[in-house]
Amino acid sequence: MKGIPIIAFWCLLALCIAVSCHRPPGSAEQRLIALDSLIAHSPDSALRALRAIDPAMLGDADQAYHALLTVQAMYKSYEPATSDSLIGRAWQFFSHHGAHDRRVRAMLYHGTVDEELGHLDEAIEWYKQADDLAAADDHGNRGFALLRLASLYHDQNSLDTMCIHHYKSALRHYTAIADTNYQLVCLTSMGAAYRTIDHDSAASYVERALTLSRNYPDRFFYHTNLVVQAGLDLMRGNWRAAADTSLRVLANGSTDYNTPERCRLQLARAYVGLGMPDSALMWLPDEPGGLPVEDQVTYYATRARAWGARGDSTAYYRDDNISCQLADSILNNSLQGRMRYIETQYEQAKVNQMLKESRSHLHTAMVVSALVMLLIVIAGLIVALKLTKRKASLEQAQSQVLELSNQIEHLEISEQEMTHAYENLQLEQQRNNLELKALQIEKEQLSAQLEDSRAQNLAERTRMAKEQKRNEARTAQLEAHIQRIKEREQVLAKAEEEHSLYMSTFSDFCSLATRQLDIMHTIASKAHTMSGNPSAFLESVRSIISADSDPVWVRLRVLADRKHPGVMGKLMSAHPQLTKREQLLIIYLLLDFKSEAIATAMGWSNSEMVSRHKYNLSRKMQLNTSLTKYLNSLRNRAE
Repeated sequence: MKGIPIIAFWCLLALCIAVSCHRPPGSAEQRLIALDSLIAHSPDSALRALRAIDPAMLGDADQAYHALLTVQAMYKSYEPATSDSLIGRAWQFFSHHGAHDRRVRAMLYHGTVDEELGHLDEAIEWYKQADDLAAADDHGNRGFALLRLASLYHDQNSLDTMCIHHYKSALRHYTAIADTNYQLVCLTSMGAAYRTIDHDSAASYVERALTLSRNYPDRFFYHTNLVVQAGLDLMRGNWRAAADTSLRVLANGSTDYNTPERCRLQLARAYVGLGMPDSALMWLPDEPGGLPVEDQVTYYATRARAWGARGDSTAYYRDDNISCQLADSILNNSLQGRMRYIETQYEQAKVNQMLKESRSHLHTAMVVSALVMLLIVIAGLIVALKLTKRKASLEQAQSQVLELSNQIEHLEISEQEMTHAYENLQLEQQRNNLELKALQIEKEQLSAQLEDSRAQNLAERTRMAKEQKRNEARTAQLEAHIQRIKEREQVLAKAEEEHSLYMSTFSDFCSLATRQLDIMHTIASKAHTMSGNPSAFLESVRSIISADSDPVWVRLRVLADRKHPGVMGKLMSAHPQLTKREQLLIIYLLLDFKSEAIATAMGWSNSEMVSRHKYNLSRKMQLNTSLTKYLNSLRNRAE
């Protein structure tokens, strides 16, 4: 009776603890799940609600979830990250606990934080690991990881095709889940990326983006793709279409990021192409300081062309020099090579891990085989020892029988005693025979066991040999894969070197063409102003041409030597009798000019004149083959 109050007290205490530990329907985890859904539609509201929650009142799992959602809401609200403490707390928990989706998201937003803090190497690592860890049907997270990788490549070098590969992969994932917003992001980015690589592909993606964005509530994508379309018209020389598209975007009052300034730049470029430099200078933005660096290069290059069209050579060279310096700074600050190296190192680490696991399995199999062989040897020794003992006891019994027989022969005993002794001897012999049979049976059993052990050992060695062959085949495949990766890296390095040479030659040729075009514009303006005085006009033309210190063929010779080093030197050593005009024809052929372009540059009536002069030149040089094949052989020997 005295124990009843104590039992009641402990029951009441346990009930209170259970009630205090029970979570009501509106618990912290359910509230965080609701805010997780809210982030996709209203990240600003979700961020305010998350900051109203005190993380100190939450458990470890809820604190990590709260930190992850806060970083995600800050990113979607365009609030820059200043520290990686929040995402570090989330990753520290979700790397060992929690749902798979939250672990992938923690890796993704760890990459966004590192990207905003300027740690691009670590950001690439996080995005790559998130793409590998995410499930095959996790289109949202995989698309976001690939989109961020593509954006990094595009920001560092818009001419690299790696960004287009990632954009296409991200577009497939967002198309699978019908996410219109991110589909527009991918299509718009691919249109901008293809603009400097393939005009037809760029136009195709821009048209798809315009079709998808016409009925989309946010007009940002529609205006952005119109700006890209105007840029394509500029590259194709369709100045009027580019000007009309830019004016239409400006007339709609678009205030999206950098859209008005970029439209004004494109409109100025179109007016320069239309021969209206005053209108171009009027539409250029007042100050380029707020523009991205690429747009600043376009700004100064366009203004230089406008000053050149107006005849102001001082302003032309000043702005042209500024644009070249900005372009060089962009090229020097590019991190594209480092990003490629990081991706290659990541793939190489995966291959090395596979090789390490394969070698570990082979080592384990060898250790197991050695243990089995050791056990078989020990069992054989034990069997041999037992057989030796049995043989010794049998020999001892046989010696005892011989001794008894000798005693029977030498002792004189009675017939009864002899009979009794003989019966005892027979019984002893029977017992010995039985023991001998038992030993033979045991020997047969041990022999059978030994045969079974040998068969098992043979089967194990056969299996180990097959496993070793498979491991060797896998090792050979991995080594072949590594060799292919190295070969691809060599091909890529050679392609990048050829691309750099091509861009340098193209820039020099553009500068040469611009210089000649300026001279022609100056002569044309002189012809218009001095039409009544032909002699003065001819004298002015002679002074303009004589002021050009470097003749056309000399500068073209420099371009040919840059593209094919040593070819012109060998040619002039072998054929010093060539005239400057014949040298100019050979330089055009080395620079891969078409026949129509050569005829126009040389002042001939049609392209057939090019073939005729080539034939006459080969006869003058006493060649056994055509001039084109001769030049190709010189190129190959120079390379």
